[in-house]
Amino acid sequence: METIVTEIIKTIKDSDTVIERDMKLLALFFELFRTALGIALEQLDRELATEYKKQGYIVERQDGRTVQCLCGTVSFVRRRMKKPGKKGIYPLDKQLRLKPYQRFSALLMKKVAETATSCVYRKTADIVNRFTLTTLSHQTVKHIVMQSGTLCQEWQDIQRQESPAEETEAPVVYIEGDGLVLRGQHKKQLEIHRMQVYEGREKEGKRTRLIHAYHMASTEYEKTWERAGWYMHRQYGLSHTIVISNGDGGTGYGYEAFQELAAGCKWHGHQRDVYHVHRKVKERLHFAAPKVQEGIRQSIWNHDKTSLALWLDTAESEAEGNDELQDVERLRKRFKNIMRKVMKRVPMQPHKGVHQGSIGTYSSASSLRKAGKRAANGIYFVKMWK
Repeated sequence: METIVTEIIKTIKDSDTVIERDMKLLALFFELFRTALGIALEQLDRELATEYKKQGYIVERQDGRTVQCLCGTVSFVRRRMKKPGKKGIYPLDKQLRLKPYQRFSALLMKKVAETATSCVYRKTADIVNRFTLTTLSHQTVKHIVMQSGTLCQEWQDIQRQESPAEETEAPVVYIEGDGLVLRGQHKKQLEIHRMQVYEGREKEGKRTRLIHAYHMASTEYEKTWERAGWYMHRQYGLSHTIVISNGDGGTGYGYEAFQELAAGCKWHGHQRDVYHVHRKVKERLHFAAPKVQEGIRQSIWNHDKTSLALWLDTAESEAEGNDELQDVERLRKRFKNIMRKVMKRVPMQPHKGVHQGSIGTYSSASSLRKAGKRAANGIYFVKMWK
């Protein structure tokens, strides 16, 4: 301890500026910590080797290993041990849960992946390098992020294999699904399938928060749907639960698909996503007056078929040319199909606890921007670490 104190005093005296002093002290403390951690790990390895020898293992060789942490690079030597008839292992790696060829600590990976959710890889590398003693490139950040996503997916698969948790009795459960297409280089496309399950929304100041939200995403549609079904039936006793679903009506996101997830529930109501319906009205009726477009939206909201037909007739009277007339006719057929198959919005309080406006957050502009950024960065399950 006296040696450390002496070194600290010397560092303070030899520093010309406050910034220089603090940087030198930080480097000194991290160096002391790395040295102590390396010694502690090698001592732990000796203790583990003693325990494994009692189980019939013998020391095959000693190998060095280096792991990048927030405090910098930590190096240590550990034993590889083997038992007749079994594969060789590193007891210390097993104790620390270090995978083969893993170069970064779990905490460093977590911090890098979380930072990457809000900025690009180069900026992430710059932030991490400034606030730690590590030196990462933007390519390394990308590798860490992708590896983090894989580890989190593996964690979810393990969770699914464990014994079922105690079911939650929720009066209403909302489930939303949507696909997000990302365009890459050389005309390549990647589709991210996303789903979220929650029990409603509540106000937190000026913001709105989803209650008990659970998110899942994958590039594989079947895997995302399988996880959603597993969570729905593991978490909730659906026999007394109202399930309200929301989708854009695209392939795999229609009423029939959500009906499978809601199997066994008290009552299932499905809606066509508001964002997509409004966008379709705006695209098809770009020539119509804003009053006409708003009238059509309100008619759909109120399930008023008569009013909807009148507003569509009005739009048809404003159409000029065959193309605009065809757009009106396409929209008429589309809405006829929607009202026949699904509900645009949950009817006015059909069941206690069901509120209009509680669903439809997944396809909002802000949600799509955030999802696009996370998907592009490979962040699908990083938030589960929090």
